[in-house]
Amino acid sequence: MKEAGAQAVLVSCPNCYLQFEMEQAALQKLDVNVHLPVFFITDLIGLAIGLSPEDLGMQQHVIDPAPVLASIGKIMKTRESVDLVLKDFDMDEIERCIACGACKDDCPSCKNGTMDPPALFKKVISGQLEDVLKDPSLWACLDCYTCHEMCSLGMGWHDTLKKLRNMAAKKGYIAKGFERQADTFGRLLKVIPPSKSKRRALGLPDPAEMNADDLKQKLHEMNE
Repeated sequence: MKEAGAQAVLVSCPNCYLQFEMEQAALQKLDVNVHLPVFFITDLIGLAIGLSPEDLGMQQHVIDPAPVLASIGKIMKTRESVDLVLKDFDMDEIERCIACGACKDDCPSCKNGTMDPPALFKKVISGQLEDVLKDPSLWACLDCYTCHEMCSLGMGWHDTLKKLRNMAAKKGYIAKGFERQADTFGRLLKVIPPSKSKRRALGLPDPAEMNADDLKQKLHEMNE
């Protein structure tokens, strides 16, 4: 069975369970290491409803099930990530994409190789959300809306990227340039303070001083 790619044996018969476990133990004494953990069907049912391996007494198994349990844990973690994606994103809209490539062909950030949204979205759909949130290319979008203009379905990817960036920022995965801009805005309510000398050279009046204490307080409350 192991040669065929099996990682474990699942049985519904208590006698079969004991047979597969004990025969492997006997083979180990002869230096024949098959190492196929054996699970009774109720073991997997217990895991599925949230019981721990310890609750199910798996530490009593003769053949150590830890490697298979680790694989199951990875599957469950991926499933949780996929469920999170389904909750936060309109998957029906994302899956409407016909992959014509028009948006990517004309995207300035894609042209210079700093971003590949289809690859990011593929990871999102497959449950690798955390990897996407940590990806610095997420911040390469220029908000130019070229993708919307070129998309035959009127979709583009700007809104999804914006949502991903907001999620990344909440977790602290924010590009340094954006972090500095956010800090400047939080202090001055301006991303780039206007130059009074340049305004005067153009015959423009000095910008009015803003009394923004209330707005700063609101921003502070939002960040708590």
